[in-house]
Amino acid sequence: MENGRGYALVTGASKGIGKAIAFDLAGRGWPVMLVARSEALLQQLKAEIEAKHKVAVQVYATDLAQAEAPAQIAAHCRQHSIRIQILINNAGFGVWDPFEKASLAEQESMNALNVSAVVRMCHVFLPLLRQNTEAWIMNVSSLGAYQPLPNMALYGAGKAYVRSFSYALRRELQGS
Repeated sequence: MENGRGYALVTGASKGIGKAIAFDLAGRGWPVMLVARSEALLQQLKAEIEAKHKVAVQVYATDLAQAEAPAQIAAHCRQHSIRIQILINNAGFGVWDPFEKASLAEQESMNALNVSAVVRMCHVFLPLLRQNTEAWIMNVSSLGAYQPLPNMALYGAGKAYVRSFSYALRRELQGS
């Protein structure tokens, strides 16, 4: 913890949008906890952020498509007194093929990460976030959430789910 702030936990932090979000938050003085599958990429990003922004950085390598991963991350945070104040659910990937031709296993893995992991992370971390005076959740979706996407059917449907879930959760948490 720095300056009384808890950590911003960013999933999918090793590259792309997640990496950009982690750099932005660190630039604003937030300590960050980086979560993604690649330990090597996370360690490289940790060194870059620490050198540039002088904030505390924690890393946790895991596959969020695995159902137990969110609870394991939360247990790690409790065990190491890492107070999470911001949760950024950004991890995800897309399968670009006609539905019937795409591998069912790959599509199920995509849904596990793009949809189920978001739900699990929110459910597991809400009690921890509530321990703060202020806390935030950002679930990253996609423009694909706004229309059906032929050749990306489950990707678009999953992003629409995240968008709808996020709006509903925002309403439930209003005033808290």
